[in-house]
Amino acid sequence: MKQEKDLINEILLRASERGHRLFRQNSGKGWVGRSKMMRTGDVVISEPRPLIAGLCVGSSDIIGWTSGGRFVALEVKTPGVRTSKEQAAFIKAAHACGCIAEVVFSADEALALLP
Repeated sequence: MKQEKDLINEILLRASERGHRLFRQNSGKGWVGRSKMMRTGDVVISEPRPLIAGLCVGSSDIIGWTSGGRFVALEVKTPGVRTSKEQAAFIKAAHACGCIAEVVFSADEALALLP
């Protein structure tokens, strides 16, 4: 069984071959500030502040547009893995606006959604 990152890479490659512009959209939280490398290899951050990356909580793994300009949001999952309530809400909101927005479990399933 493929891992999620492998499915994402396959979708991105195959979609680009068809003229679509899709991108991996990472989201998460990290910390920035003044850093100091310790002899142990640890990094100590002073004056820390959070750095939030990504569009929003729940935004899809893949976003972009089709060759015709239609917005795409694909949440990529492996079998047995469920979406969070935030991911489901993002897909629902994008779909309600006429976007191509779905949860997909394979590259073939993703490509079938794209014109």
